[in-house]
Amino acid sequence: QIRADAYNGTVDRTFVVSAYDGTNVVAYAFNGRVGNFQIDAAVGAEAKCNFTVHPRGNQYGWSNS
Repeated sequence: QIRADAYNGTVDRTFVVSAYDGTNVVAYAFNGRVGNFQIDAAVGAEAKCNFTVHPRGNQYGWSNS
């Protein structure tokens, strides 16, 4: 899905990154577009790819869950 979004270049999606500190989970959610999708062709990379998520405007915020 991320590769298809990167090739399209205009798909906005909501991404969520969460962190756990041993007690609490903190989530950061933002809307963004994927770009700069590159597949690492090295033999030892085992299907590794690199991509960039570009946040869109002021469409972001913290939430706790």
